Amino acid sequence: MSVKTGRFRFSILRDSDEAGQVRLRMSISRRTFLLGSAALAATGWMNDSPRGVLGATETANTSRRSLGIYVHTHWSYNHPYCARTWTEEAWHGYLRGLAHLGYDTLMFWPLLDCMPAEPTPSDAAFLAKIGRVIRFAQSEMGLQFIVVACPNTIGNAKAPQYVFEKRPYFVCEHKVNPKNRADVRAFLEGRRAQFEPIAHANALAIIDSDPGGYIGSTNEEFVDLMAGQIEVFRSFNRQAELYYWMLDGWENYNRFWAEAQRQTAGGPPPVLRIELSAFEQTLSAMKRKIAEPWGVLALSAEHVKATDELGLGDKRLFFPYGIVEGEPSFPLTNFDPKACAAVMQYLKGSRYPRGFMANAQTHVLQLPNTFFIAEAFRNGANPSDLAGFGESVLPGTGMALAMAWGATDDRTGQAPGNGTLQRIALRRPQPLHKRSG
Repeated sequence: MSVKTGRFRFSILRDSDEAGQVRLRMSISRRTFLLGSAALAATGWMNDSPRGVLGATETANTSRRSLGIYVHTHWSYNHPYCARTWTEEAWHGYLRGLAHLGYDTLMFWPLLDCMPAEPTPSDAAFLAKIGRVIRFAQSEMGLQFIVVACPNTIGNAKAPQYVFEKRPYFVCEHKVNPKNRADVRAFLEGRRAQFEPIAHANALAIIDSDPGGYIGSTNEEFVDLMAGQIEVFRSFNRQAELYYWMLDGWENYNRFWAEAQRQTAGGPPPVLRIELSAFEQTLSAMKRKIAEPWGVLALSAEHVKATDELGLGDKRLFFPYGIVEGEPSFPLTNFDPKACAAVMQYLKGSRYPRGFMANAQTHVLQLPNTFFIAEAFRNGANPSDLAGFGESVLPGTGMALAMAWGATDDRTGQAPGNGTLQRIALRRPQPLHKRSG
């Protein structure tokens, strides 16, 4: 059948596969798909309209645990797909949509880590906009807002040559040597200028590895970098919480890059070895050096074991990176309700008492999985009314949207959104620092 939505037409065909199972195939050109996505971006989810995104009867999340989503800004591409380019109005629309779905937390990387220590006019404008977005999220939508920063990265001498929206990260990143006290002082003064417009956020999150790190640096030095940044942040907001984003472990990651630098042609590739001691030492130092409140974003068995051993299990918030959308990945819509429901099994019991954090790279294209996560978080089951959600996003097109989204199902093999074939290598591994001498 053919479904027309305004000036967009979707041809949806019904056929059977070799096993005799009925399936849907959607015939749609790349240009039409992108135009349709832009139409969605211009309506409910990215437009601050009085009707909002979902109806007033939408059930909010009643769990005591938090449900959040992380907005990632590393890669620069076109509006409205790249979050760096969102207008204040677009932010309002997105936050309204999240709140109505039941999300209560927004985590955001403002890319301070390639921004000059003295922000340029475009940086200042961006930070002022995000400052207003934070206040809107908190006061109008009742959302918690977490700002993300890396432990030891900031803009280099090339960074002022670019406007914020177009700045290439790895061209403009400077990695601070934690053993160089003058470098660390300059870094923290730069953070002061960067944090001031956005420090009314509820929390600051700092990751323990990519894209930070420094060969030869210790876990104790990593904690000192976190302590220095949260101290600056709390100089503007005494109530701010710190989140330690547990990923690879600081010393684990630094050893990996040391091994990579020693690699010879034809030799074995470097291996990232995740040793429990890196997390244990980091958490022990945090208990000594960083004042409450603080928590952890956790994922792996090592994260759980380290926090349990130190009596910190109540601080864990589950962050299974890539469930809604991987990063980096080619910007295609993902559709996997079963995976979104299955990941919620980890919230059973007391393993992750603080809740769940999702993430995406191209949020305007990831409405189905964003919806599925919220539904699964509420009731742990597959969603029952995708067409109803589509109708609330773009009135009059609910069934067409549901069928079009379903046609992108990763499991059908028709149009894998975030599968292996659609991932692209956007960058080569970058060394943590050039070997001196």
